Amino acid sequence: MSRPIRCSRCHQVGHNIRTCPQVQVMPQVQVMPQAQVMPQAQVMPQAQVMPQAQALPQGQVMPQAQVMPQVCEITFCNLKNQNYLLYWVNGNSAIMDLDDMENQILAKALILGKSSIDIEVKHGDRYHLVPHSMNVSPPYHPSTDREFFIEPYATIDIPVSGDIPSIIHIDDKDKLSQENLWKFKALKLDFLMKQVIKLGGMKCDNLAPILDLHQDIDIPEHTELDKEWAGVPSTFTNLT
Repeated sequence: MSRPIRCSRCHQVGHNIRTCPQVQVMPQVQVMPQAQVMPQAQVMPQAQVMPQAQALPQGQVMPQAQVMPQVCEITFCNLKNQNYLLYWVNGNSAIMDLDDMENQILAKALILGKSSIDIEVKHGDRYHLVPHSMNVSPPYHPSTDREFFIEPYATIDIPVSGDIPSIIHIDDKDKLSQENLWKFKALKLDFLMKQVIKLGGMKCDNLAPILDLHQDIDIPEHTELDKEWAGVPSTFTNLT
């Protein structure tokens, strides 16, 4: 008769140490997941350093940027009965001395007596007004400002900078004569006084005596064109 199997650990019969229920089963070692490799950080490009402005030698001045001449439209008003040819000088007094050289010219317009014309000009332009006896342009024009058959009545220089006048009167050269200066001022004053009367000025005790005296003044004969050139409303106002 064989001996019963006895566990050397718990001394119980029927199993050995390998099958002993008291033996604790070691938990399986959990395998740690592999560490995820983080993507490498993108390297930002270095800021570009702007080159420093080079210092100018002492005494030298930084050249200024060239400014384009202002182009605008002005009105040439011929207050005389004489016709004039208008010539533009091919040059600009802002960058050259037009008096010390012979300059090419270009015929721009024929300005009839007691008429006006609009011309585009720019800073530094020069124009010559040459008397002309006919009501049509001549078939031939001089090539330069030293080939005129008749001396210019006036030479008009547009300012090199600043405001360009909106109107040029052909009267005493390119200025208003004293006679027309007083005429235009009188027409303006007459217009303003009449406007005060329209607004009820005769009903004002302080203004009525002065306005009554104004009505006793006879304004000399003048035309609608005179009023237009004086800058007061006329039949030509807002005419297109």
